[in-house]
Amino acid sequence: MKILSGLCSLLLVSTVAFGSSASLPKDFKLKGLTEKKTMQMKNIRNDTTVLQFWASWCTGCGKNMEVLSQLKKKMGPDNFNFVPVSVDESKAQALAYFDGKPNSIKKLKELSYLDVDAKLATKLNIGSLPALVVVDRNGKILSRMSGHLGQAEVNKLKGVIKESK
Repeated sequence: MKILSGLCSLLLVSTVAFGSSASLPKDFKLKGLTEKKTMQMKNIRNDTTVLQFWASWCTGCGKNMEVLSQLKKKMGPDNFNFVPVSVDESKAQALAYFDGKPNSIKKLKELSYLDVDAKLATKLNIGSLPALVVVDRNGKILSRMSGHLGQAEVNKLKGVIKESK
């Protein structure tokens, strides 16, 4: 997105905000990147959800998506929902990102959604990429992180997910 386009960096400092009273907007709607599916508030009611905001021009976003995919695999499929959310200007841009990527990244295309005009990212005050937002089954924001997910950030994320159970 033009608004976010200069803000992606591998060296961003991670930030975590626990106990936030903010929530996902009740009216949000994301379109599936590869299928005719939509993601709405009612779709996250089953479990803790990690929304990973990314863009095709963001050099660190793919690595974070891969880290989150591996974390989901290690923690088990029932621990949290992992939802990659592209803020690219078009579906074609977002889809092109996966061309020539390793299979570990390509498989994330099927899980990805497109945030048209970065509406959800704007409502959630996403100011840099990569960024993630962890929400509970009621849409309450439990944590936010931006920048590269190192081991310390992954450990914090695991804790947030476990505490939300």
